[in-house]
Amino acid sequence: EGHGTGTVAGDGQELRAIDAVYNFNNRGAPLLVGSIKSNMGHAEGASGIMSLIKLLMAYETGVIPQNLNYVSSSHESIVCKRIEVVTNNKKWNRGYAAINNFGFGGTNAHMILGPGNRFDQDRYGDDATPNALIFGRSNETIMNYFQKKLSDRYWNYVRKNAYNVSKFPYRGIVCNGQNLVREAKEKLNVAFCFTGQGAQW
Repeated sequence: EGHGTGTVAGDGQELRAIDAVYNFNNRGAPLLVGSIKSNMGHAEGASGIMSLIKLLMAYETGVIPQNLNYVSSSHESIVCKRIEVVTNNKKWNRGYAAINNFGFGGTNAHMILGPGNRFDQDRYGDDATPNALIFGRSNETIMNYFQKKLSDRYWNYVRKNAYNVSKFPYRGIVCNGQNLVREAKEKLNVAFCFTGQGAQW
């Protein structure tokens, strides 16, 4: 997943770098390259997260989406078929993937992703998405309350009432399933750290 802004100079330099890093020996097949910007334009400060979302959806569906409005390129790595721009939706075996994202002023980021483990749908019941819920109570028996309520039959009740917690002085966080809740071995103190400018402490 390239930064791929569609400029001759920028895309050429990026292709040269990708080719140098990932095609240093014979891959046996062209390296597939694309950019979400061809589908939706430049999201500026959110462009990196859009590239990440695109790849996560590709992992989920097993399909790499096509790049729109691409016709051809005279770049040597493409002409020699070491790199291929994805011009049609392409089935994918969910191997490793990489993202380039460049910021104004010279910031360069590169992320490598691998396929994740699929969670056990039966563990979470009808709703296959794991949830972390914030829950509030008026006293410190919150863990006992969790342990009583978080059986499968109470899960919908907990999820429905998990968002009205601001009035409670004690709060806790729990994931789907009673077996994921355990009480701390010791009661710990809460510490507040004020970082000044907020960048470091």
